[in-house]
Amino acid sequence: MKKVLIKILTFAALLTFVEWNLYATTAHADGRLNCTGDYNNLHCGWTLGPDAAVPQDAEDRAIAKAREEAWVARCKPTIGEPGDDGMRRYHYAAKNCEFGE
Repeated sequence: MKKVLIKILTFAALLTFVEWNLYATTAHADGRLNCTGDYNNLHCGWTLGPDAAVPQDAEDRAIAKAREEAWVARCKPTIGEPGDDGMRRYHYAAKNCEFGE
């Protein structure tokens, strides 16, 4: 138990150090730190620039909203009852909706 706690605290200290250094050296550029893994195997990367998935101007937001509303109207997503594994899953009225089509 003590070894696990030491690993967790070391991971937290390392992550804090990395974030502070990246924040200080990027001149507060628009970006984000992406980390995956666990305390034994951590991979981090700094992404600069705006998030491409988020519409940046009013026209793009309007197009994205219309696309989402059309998808919801066609697919009619609903959340089902928990299965054997206890997970609740989405169900769709049309085919290929789980892929955003």
